[in-house]
Amino acid sequence: MFPLWVPSAHPLQLEVNQELTACWNVPTDLMPGPWWIIGRDGDWARFRPILWSVPVNNYIDMGAKSTSLLTEAIRESDQERRETLLGKVLGELGTNPEHPDWFLLFDLIRLSREFPTSSLDVLVRLVSYPQTLALALLKADDESFNCVWSLAEQLPFSWSLLPTQCWKEAATLHFYSLRNALGEMDANGELLFSVFQQFRNRASSRRAYWTVLCDWLHQQIFLERPLNNTLIRVMRRCPSFIDQQIEEVEKDLQGRHDAEEQWPQSKEVMEKVNQGLVDEFFLFPHLSPVYRSVRCAPFLVAKLSVKGLHCPNNLEPNIKGSEWVDLNEQKSYAITDRLIYELRLIRAFDPEWFDTVYALALTFELSRLPQQVPQEVAS
Repeated sequence: MFPLWVPSAHPLQLEVNQELTACWNVPTDLMPGPWWIIGRDGDWARFRPILWSVPVNNYIDMGAKSTSLLTEAIRESDQERRETLLGKVLGELGTNPEHPDWFLLFDLIRLSREFPTSSLDVLVRLVSYPQTLALALLKADDESFNCVWSLAEQLPFSWSLLPTQCWKEAATLHFYSLRNALGEMDANGELLFSVFQQFRNRASSRRAYWTVLCDWLHQQIFLERPLNNTLIRVMRRCPSFIDQQIEEVEKDLQGRHDAEEQWPQSKEVMEKVNQGLVDEFFLFPHLSPVYRSVRCAPFLVAKLSVKGLHCPNNLEPNIKGSEWVDLNEQKSYAITDRLIYELRLIRAFDPEWFDTVYALALTFELSRLPQQVPQEVAS
């Protein structure tokens, strides 16, 4: 067993109970807080972890109060107060790449390589903080990047639905912090830029459409290294370029599926399409409704990600089971677990269509954003 507030600690080996079969003795002098009991078969965790909570009154002296807000939240036994503390620290992490609790959060994320992510309320709660998620992926190294990325496979959220504004703010904070840390050691900014390139390579190797997002972040952050021939620039000069590309990709889509094949339907997607969230020229009105969910889904996801969808400051941010608010149009839209599930089914039906069209739709939406002078973090 090991304490959840120090997941990297060397685990305690439990002694077998000599009187009872298949039982082990739990020490009586454990520090208060949540512990995990792990049953291993060699290097394999055979069972879901057992949560063993030690109440405060079982320990006489808790010692000095922890300076870690995340540690305090994990050890808090009152559920309402624990949720409040978790919300506070996860929000702070999203605005401070140098927060000391990042080390503990990454230790908890690494547990998801071996144990169900849903077993950890910290990670379940994390998906409600898109800027913290974005910053976690930006901060991840080679070892931890896949752990962070894989959270979307185990929890109800989608990297594609994170608002691009969150990516911009997280990347600006991250690289500004790195620039300050490197100081004179990286006077020409080469090392800083190489860190960005590493992120770009890791992300685009998992989803090719992330190249578009990274191009946009590059343009926002590294002003002294302009990109001249990006697809965003092409789309900005010639918006009709997307029509030509979609026509070709749609032909390929039709060629991959028989007329009798069952196409996935999404009530959630079509409800939002009917609310006007997809531009008129991407609605495919000439087709039977049975074919439209697959075609409209990537356009919807790009729109939700790009078009100024934010949670108001007085509400807790959430990318599932809550509402995003379009500040430009003063409209709110629910992004539910069901929507995320149906989008996964649609992508699984034809990943090539979804990924290619999402990249084009994302490019189209980003090309229509106002060209504002961004904050420079690399000189």
